[in-house]
Amino acid sequence: MSFDVFVDPVESASDIEMNACVRFRNFSVGRRFIDFFRDHQRTQAPLSMGEVCAKMTPVFEMGFAMPRTLLQSLRSDLNKLDTSIFLSHGVHLKKLPAETDFNDDYIAVVVYGDDYKSVCEARADLKALVEGVTLDCRDGPEKRRAGDPSPSTLPYHKLLSREERRWLTSNMPRGVVVRVLPLKKHITLQGSKEALVEARQLIEQHLRDRMSVSLKRKIHLAPPTYKPGMLKAVVKEGGLDLQLLADKIGSGVSLRIDFLTHSIKFSGRESEYDKLIGVLRDISDALPHSSEGCSEGAPICGMCYSPASPEGSYCMEACGHHACIECLNNQISSSIRSRTLPIVCTTCGEAFVMRDFEALMMGGRNRDTPEDFVKVESLVESAVAFFMARNSDKYRHCITPDCGGIHKVSVEQRLHACSLCGREICTRCGNENHGSVSCEEYNTLREDVDASVSHWVSRDPARRRECPNNKCGAVIEKLAGCNHMQCEECKAKESGPVYAHLQNIHGGTGADQ
Repeated sequence: MSFDVFVDPVESASDIEMNACVRFRNFSVGRRFIDFFRDHQRTQAPLSMGEVCAKMTPVFEMGFAMPRTLLQSLRSDLNKLDTSIFLSHGVHLKKLPAETDFNDDYIAVVVYGDDYKSVCEARADLKALVEGVTLDCRDGPEKRRAGDPSPSTLPYHKLLSREERRWLTSNMPRGVVVRVLPLKKHITLQGSKEALVEARQLIEQHLRDRMSVSLKRKIHLAPPTYKPGMLKAVVKEGGLDLQLLADKIGSGVSLRIDFLTHSIKFSGRESEYDKLIGVLRDISDALPHSSEGCSEGAPICGMCYSPASPEGSYCMEACGHHACIECLNNQISSSIRSRTLPIVCTTCGEAFVMRDFEALMMGGRNRDTPEDFVKVESLVESAVAFFMARNSDKYRHCITPDCGGIHKVSVEQRLHACSLCGREICTRCGNENHGSVSCEEYNTLREDVDASVSHWVSRDPARRRECPNNKCGAVIEKLAGCNHMQCEECKAKESGPVYAHLQNIHGGTGADQ
């Protein structure tokens, strides 16, 4: 049956009038019944029981089922709406048991009245109140693909994550019902107007705080997330150090490319990270598909994953893997700058051999010229620096500025003449030649000025002395002449043995007479 009949009990057996209600489950069936009844009344004899004619008044009911918690939150707003729609449309609100599988937790609020158009208009007002606020959680690319060019002021799409859903559940104001629809990319907030304003403010502040937090991320530039050729395209866009790309994203952004893992290492705020992801997507979207313009069976570059042309690719000597010459040169230059050695094949990890460097850095010339050395000088310097960092307990640099010489560290104290500059160096402590003084004592003298001066004086006590004026503290050295000496700082006199003899034997120098 598509309808139910409810008959009101009569007050006494003599009553000749009765009231009944027919409730149609299907709205269209009910409308057809009303139209039929009215048409029958106009064209046929009225329906009657004896002298009592049947009368019918249609009542339209339209509404929504909602959780009881939402009803409690909307109670004040529903009362205001009931007054408003009665004044404007002549209809009212009422509550009914909800026809759902959760009857105990849900209740229906409906608009009812005898004018269909007025009920529909009032239902629209009820719908706006019940449905609340909808947050569009599509990100920028999804909006553009859907033909919506409006930019997102805040990243609402982040609220769809499991962590953010937990935050929404535990931080919304009392009475706000949150519904997350990840497939539709929507989040709805239902509740009173005051509670919704507070909820939206909380969400917006939470997202702003999140976007200002610093974070570090590693972005892999590999299919299927990005098209083949992405690594090479990013280097072209941002430079080998990615500084041009970093400047485009923000002043506090740090980007570093890692050819070995085909990735970018990001450090900055989350808002800048999202901006970087958008730029990378644009770069990837602008790339051609991997099959365009390439011959069938072309080797795949182990770094950018795009087919490498015969004239633009190189086969590694040790392992036989292919890569674009441009990608390999970028890898070598980046490794030299960051001193990330040894330089290895990104596909298998096999180290480059000298023939690889000759082919890539010197155009395949296997000879030794000044021009060739200039090309590999930075590689040699990086290799030496890498070696020294790994073997700092076994080797040391020459102490002469701008000298590239190195020497072995020895257990015994011995001298070594640098093979590049010729300077003599102690191989035990790494200092200059310190003669018979032990390494420990020499280090103490270098660090302690007073001990160094005392040691210097003790090496020639007949010619070097401290000023006799205790308040002065200067050191006096006799270079030539008699034993009479005078401090250049305070003018105190130091006569040595001569003045001691005059004082002891003759009772004075005669200078005070």
